[in-house]
Formats: sequence, C-alpha cells, structure tokens
Amino acid sequence: MALGVESVVSWLQGRRSLYPANTKALSSRFAFPQTHEEWLERYSWLEDAYLGEAYSQGDVTALHLFRALDTAGDEIATTRRLTRDVQHVVDTDAQALSQGLVLELDGDDAKRLAEGAAIWRAGGTTEQVGTWARRCVSLGDVFIEPVRRQEKRPYGVRLIGYDPRQVRTVYDDQTGTVIVEATITTDYYEPPKPGESVRDQVAHAYRRVLTPTEIAVTLDGEPVEEESGPHGLGVVPLAHAQCIPWTDPDHGLWAAVGLESALAYVDSVLTQAFAVGNRYGNPLLVVRGAKLTATSDVHKFGRVISGVPADGSVEIVEASLEQIRALLAAADQARAMARETLPEFLFTDAGASASGRALNFRASAFAAKVRDMRDRFYGALTTATAYAVAMEADRPYDPDDAAFRVDAPPALPVNTAEEVEVLHGILDHDGLTHADYVRHLQRLGIVPRDADPDEYAIATLDQRGTRAREFFRAPPDKTEPPKGEE
Repeated sequence: MALGVESVVSWLQGRRSLYPANTKALSSRFAFPQTHEEWLERYSWLEDAYLGEAYSQGDVTALHLFRALDTAGDEIATTRRLTRDVQHVVDTDAQALSQGLVLELDGDDAKRLAEGAAIWRAGGTTEQVGTWARRCVSLGDVFIEPVRRQEKRPYGVRLIGYDPRQVRTVYDDQTGTVIVEATITTDYYEPPKPGESVRDQVAHAYRRVLTPTEIAVTLDGEPVEEESGPHGLGVVPLAHAQCIPWTDPDHGLWAAVGLESALAYVDSVLTQAFAVGNRYGNPLLVVRGAKLTATSDVHKFGRVISGVPADGSVEIVEASLEQIRALLAAADQARAMARETLPEFLFTDAGASASGRALNFRASAFAAKVRDMRDRFYGALTTATAYAVAMEADRPYDPDDAAFRVDAPPALPVNTAEEVEVLHGILDHDGLTHADYVRHLQRLGIVPRDADPDEYAIATLDQRGTRAREFFRAPPDKTEPPKGEE
C-alpha cells in the first residue's frame, strides 16, 4: 500500500506512526491488531509508553481517561504517563538479553567460529545488541539482516537490526514459519544544502526487497543497481525475533502484555488527584455579611480583616478529598496487582515481609521468562550470524553446518568465585578446552569480551610456561669462581 507524502513527511518530522493521527482506529490501542496499519499504530503506542510520552487525544477519548476543561472549554488538565513501570520491565529484560554475550559454536570448526566472531567485532554487534534487545522487549519484535557493504569480496558483511515498523514479511503457506519475502523501508530526509532551511529538505524512501535468491534495492522507486542482485544464500537473509509469540508469525507481543491497560487507569487517577490538588490546594476565603473590594489584598500573608458585622463571618473553606483518597487507593491496588504478576519487580517489591520461598518462586519465574525470550532472541542472532558467514564466503546457507550459539551470564546474579572454581575444576579434569574456559570467563566479565578466546588462551598458556621455566631453572653453581678470577 502506498503512503501519502503528507504521512511520510509527518513521520519524518517526529511522528513515529506512519499514518496521520485522525485515521487511527481508537479501538486498536488495546485490542489485538488485525491489519498492518493497526500494527504500526500499536508499535508507536508502545514506544510512546516506554518513552513516557503524553497520551494522545484519541487515547483519552477511547480509554475514558481523565480530562478537565474550564467553563470556556479550555483544557486544564489531561492524563499523562506518570509511572515508570513500563521502563522498568523493558530495561530489566533488555539487560538480561544483551549483557555479556559471547559467540560460540557447536562443534570444533575453529575457522568458522573465527569468521563469525570477526563479523561481530567489525560490525560492533556486542554494542548494537542492546538496542535490538530493547526494541524486541518494548515492541515485541526485531529483525536482523546481514548486509554486504562491498560489491566484491571481501564483502564486509555486517549485521543490521531493524525496527518492526520498517519491515513487512510474507511467510510460507505450508508452515507459516519460513520467511519467503521481506520488504524493508527506511524513510529519511536529505540533509539541507548550505543556505537552505529545514523546510527545503527532501524526503526519500529507501526500500529493500529480500527473496530467497536476490535483493532488489530502490531509492524513491528508482533501482539502485550497485546494491541489488543475487545473494546466493538460498533463503531470505533476514532473521526475526519475537519477544513473546502469539498466533501471528509476523508479530510478537511485548514483555508485559496487559500492564499498559492497568497503568492507563493509574495514570488517569493520579492526574485527577493532581488536578484537584491544583484547584483546591489553596483554601477558599468565604465572607458572610460583608463585601471585599476587587483591590483587597486580604489574601496576602499577615493581613487582618476588620469591620465584619456581628452576624457576619469570615472562614476558610477546604474541599474534602475523601473520594480522591478512595480513587488513589483503588489505583494503587490495581498497580500492585499488575506488578505482582510480573517477575521483573522481584528487584523492587522484595520487602522485609517477603518470605524466602516467595522470593525463590519469583526468581524462578523471572529466570524462566528470560530463558524463553533468550531462546528466540539468540536464535535470531545466531541465524543472522550464520547467514552473514555464508554471504561473506559467497556460498549457500547450509543449516547442517555447525551451528552458532550465544552464551550469556545467568539472568540472576551468581557467586562469581564459586562458578570460577567449578570451571577451573572442570578444566583440570580436561572437561573444557582452554579456549572454552576463556569464553566462560568472558561471560562472567572477568576477561574482556572483545578478546579472541583462542589467542587469549595461548597467551595464558605461554605465560604459565614462562613461569614454570623460571621456577624450575637450575640455580647457579656457587662453587665456580666469578668470571675474571682463577
């Protein structure tokens, strides 16, 4: 479907949705999206939730959120996002997915492992993976493509991550799990020339169409020959990671499905409480039996009112906040119930009253959730790495080749000293190679992650051999006379 110029330009100017606000379906904010357009809106809404952006007018209307108007119809207050629960869930899960990653291989093909590690180092994959993980967790999806940077070998293949709003995929009819075509669209502005204003910038649409045989690249509808052509893999060079899978192979669910609806109610009540506080925070002065002129300054601190008749009175009237207290209690309970079902709040809700068994249950639930997300995220990452190695070697992708895998630290903190002791014992009994031992130390953060495990292992063995030679070197013979003496 073609997008209008107005829609594209509005998105490039900061609106993350590719579609004008007045065309958004109000029901799709919390209903499961049914169309591509609704998915685009959903992704943008989730991004706004993570960034703490204000609720739109459509959100306020569709979700019946609090909004106050004065007698002239001007807005006094409207619901805005006031909690950080979404950020906490996303950041906690993204860190569990992206920290301490080490590329490994099932098998002893050292050359293939070195090729994959070289692509990671050259493309800064370990630095970029945090962004990909945060996209996957907060929106529900992320796509990774191996891209050739040169027309001829060496191709300089790099891994590129895509926001799910940029990608539209087609899956096979037989299983619904294999991507048979993908379209990646990136809209951008051409930088202004000297003397031109921002309004003179030209919007461009860069599009990549991936099939099992070739890549077709266009810029504003015109072919880009130097970036197009056969890739030789035999599969679509694109890996898709879902945070939480559902019925749709194209789209996943974000890490805390359902939390957004509970927080919308909480934000609405908190905003209402703030509005009431702003309205009635300053007590009202009520005068009976007398009249204050417009120029009266009795509201200033320290002023005294005199001349009030015997049957008159001057008093301060304050609003009762009992109903607001009840609403705040209900909002607090709704938020607490939502947090209790999310194991990420193990790190914030573990008070002194929590039992050890309850904490263990929540810790186990968090570890299981992270393990499930890691399987899909690391699976996409290693698949894209295998594609990249095959593309760099200019050979078809063979799924029977030794498979890459990713090792990462445990989701929950561990006793590093105990784990190193266990690894050292396994190494002493020849259960690990020295290179694998180094990789585990990289996972624990003891050895730098950018070090080559094989070279690091050789260096440590050389260092050990040097120390051994120094230790076992024969002491000098003290009976021999010094040189120059007989």
